[in-house]
Amino acid sequence: MERFILPKKFVRHAFAPKALPLVFATLFFAACGNDPSQDGFLVPKTVKDDASLPAATIRGTKLHLVVESQGTGTDYIVFLHGGPGYDYRSLIPLKDKVKADPAMNNAKIVMYDQRGGGLSERLDPSDASLSVAGHVEDLEAIRVAYFGAPMKVVAHSFGGALLQAYIAKYPANVTHAVFISSMPPKNNKDDDLLESIFNTAAGDYTWQRNLLGESHAELDFRFINFLSAQPYYYCSENDYKKVPFWRFGYVATIKTMENGLLANPVAGPSVTYGYDFVSTNASYTGKSAFIVGACDTKLGKPVANALSATLGGTKRSVLEVSGAGHFVFTDKLDTVATEVIQGLQP
Repeated sequence: MERFILPKKFVRHAFAPKALPLVFATLFFAACGNDPSQDGFLVPKTVKDDASLPAATIRGTKLHLVVESQGTGTDYIVFLHGGPGYDYRSLIPLKDKVKADPAMNNAKIVMYDQRGGGLSERLDPSDASLSVAGHVEDLEAIRVAYFGAPMKVVAHSFGGALLQAYIAKYPANVTHAVFISSMPPKNNKDDDLLESIFNTAAGDYTWQRNLLGESHAELDFRFINFLSAQPYYYCSENDYKKVPFWRFGYVATIKTMENGLLANPVAGPSVTYGYDFVSTNASYTGKSAFIVGACDTKLGKPVANALSATLGGTKRSVLEVSGAGHFVFTDKLDTVATEVIQGLQP
């Protein structure tokens, strides 16, 4: 694997208190004779090493992917998780609620961990498919393989940006789009996103990093604290603990952002976004719905309103859910499921 090394300016506070539990975990595995650089010790195995996981090979890469069908199986739906680099685990309760509704009794649903993330196969940083464009082609390949017809898409956070990028190239292939806490249609602003991630999650683990090295397992393990590094997403500081996940893809996160979302490669804690879906969103002629949490101060109602204004077709009013944050379906599952079901109706 090609080594993926962050600039030294990310590194700080080698023996910070947050680092110690992970350092001790590393020492424990080492004392037991296990290699922490291998999947299955610090983080779960991916589909490459665990044959029991549901998987499919999409464009040459093995993805963690599940297909569920009921009735005629002709109501085609894909759920897109956030990230980039996350997994679909947090969306499972929402999918189950949607699937159980009588209005969805002919649904065929696909959920998958996007390329390089979750429990899907890991790729080297040099792999050009770790890009927004690469994720778009994966989604199209999945549509062709499992549906062969236009589909409905439920998209969360980065999944909303991916859906907008997909619409830019394949506008006729989406009939219904449900955006949940989506990224905006355009962004050219500076952001401290990587500072909040690396200074709280990775940067504090200097000694651990020197001890562990640079394998995907080690990099992904250090990325576990990503959720807690984003307090602007939650109603209370401990809400991130309610969000279930399997594994984050560290390399997939950085490289996908560089290749499709950022104006420049990552060179420090602050980044500048550089993408624009405004003009291509206008080509969409399907139906759309928008759901946000009232506590999400970064991707809340103003962003959803801006996104709605750029899309063509028939649009439902933005639903802002009180007492909910970025993972609004974790905080208020029933409310979100009801709106998603409405947004998927003919």
